[in-house]
Amino acid sequence: MSKFFELKNNRGFITEDGLYKNRFGKILKGTVRHGYHFVYTGNKQERTHRLVAEAFLGEVRDGFEVNHKDGNKANNELSNLEWCTRAENTKHGHRTKLINNFGERNGRAKLTESDIFKIRVLANIGHKHRSLSEQFKVSKSNIDKIVKMKIWKNIATS
Repeated sequence: MSKFFELKNNRGFITEDGLYKNRFGKILKGTVRHGYHFVYTGNKQERTHRLVAEAFLGEVRDGFEVNHKDGNKANNELSNLEWCTRAENTKHGHRTKLINNFGERNGRAKLTESDIFKIRVLANIGHKHRSLSEQFKVSKSNIDKIVKMKIWKNIATS
């Protein structure tokens, strides 16, 4: 069995693999929300991975958060955790395909992949970019970028 490490501010004890024991010695299972494991430390619900990181990786510095190296939010073992910036964590998410909000999966997208295909086909047969921008309700500069493959690069025209 792993050795328990005492958390600061009398919040209980944690092991390197994320097992939590409250300050009265009771091991708590906690809850899972959005894939993250939480435990009640007496005064609030806290993410288990954060408790492990604070206990074994040291104090969090401003602007840092915990990254799960393997991308599995349920894996709270010390060997799977590291401190990183929000930008580094986001890059890791994109690199490992944990964050996949490109194209029409992006909530702010105004066009679908089908629209992109149509825009490129219509531009290739001579339709003016201005008329395409009016038809698809986006700026002419967006149409230019779509046609020149500067954006929506993953959508082929053939």
